[in-house]
Amino acid sequence: MVRRLHGSGDAWKDPLPMLPWYTLALALSAGMSLGTCFTVFKRANVMRDAGHGTMFMTCVCLGLWSIASLTRTFAIFMHDRSDNLELPPILHTSIATEVLFNATSIWFVLVAYEIQRRALRPRTDSSNRTAMFWYTTVVYGITAALLVAFVVLEGSSFQLLVDDGDGRGPQPESLVLFIIERVSWVTHIIRTASVLFIGGMAAWLFLKRRQVVFRKMPGGLLLIVTLFSLLHLPYIVIHPLCDTKVIDVERHPMLPSVAKLVTFSTGAVVSLLMGLSVASFDAFFHVDEGWGSSAKASFHHEEFFVLSDSSPLGRRRRI
Repeated sequence: MVRRLHGSGDAWKDPLPMLPWYTLALALSAGMSLGTCFTVFKRANVMRDAGHGTMFMTCVCLGLWSIASLTRTFAIFMHDRSDNLELPPILHTSIATEVLFNATSIWFVLVAYEIQRRALRPRTDSSNRTAMFWYTTVVYGITAALLVAFVVLEGSSFQLLVDDGDGRGPQPESLVLFIIERVSWVTHIIRTASVLFIGGMAAWLFLKRRQVVFRKMPGGLLLIVTLFSLLHLPYIVIHPLCDTKVIDVERHPMLPSVAKLVTFSTGAVVSLLMGLSVASFDAFFHVDEGWGSSAKASFHHEEFFVLSDSSPLGRRRRI
């Protein structure tokens, strides 16, 4: 039995015309996410402010995940569009994408939490530094542990007997292939939980937006959190239905591919909104100006997303 990541599908392959679209979406997401880290954020504030720091770490992980996903996509298309984990290039890039996407999901949950925390119970300077220390220690500690474990397993010759129910009885199989296929389901569960949490938080913040305590919350931040959930929702719904044959991919071959493309564009969309709402973002998190000169010039005037304190209409936009 060929081992594949969950969401790759046993009965379908990505249509060949999707390769340029995947390449465009992932290249934009990688470049814009990592570019945002250098042009929007002030590195000195990353470990000093939990809101600023969690958003920075999210952009870092999104950028790295996009690079790993782009490399993995090329590897799959070069091997007849077959997501076969027995092929070393696909296995190695799959390890990277699974580990990085789990880290991205966790960081975005922390972003959503810190947004509502700043509105309800702003942290002290000491609390901000402590929170970022523990956030980075736990998230990157788990990430590093998973990465090391996979690398060790991949380099070993450990095998186990697995019965796939194909009538051949138990067969020897590489332990790393067996584990990573199941870890991809864990990744899907983590992704689903993060999307539900972030979506619920966005809905709650939207309903509470007229309360005085939320008046200074930038609309751009709420939109970023909302779009992260919406961009991942098609993938987490459609791909399990394809894997379980509820959706006939032979009749709808483009459906799972389009859902994947939407997810691949997450980094580009989030980075664009971050750039457009950078001034209100910094004001909300009380961050000193620290982005590059080009970004300063671009956002010297009124920010794109503003939540007005005095206007009865609430939010006004500069376009």
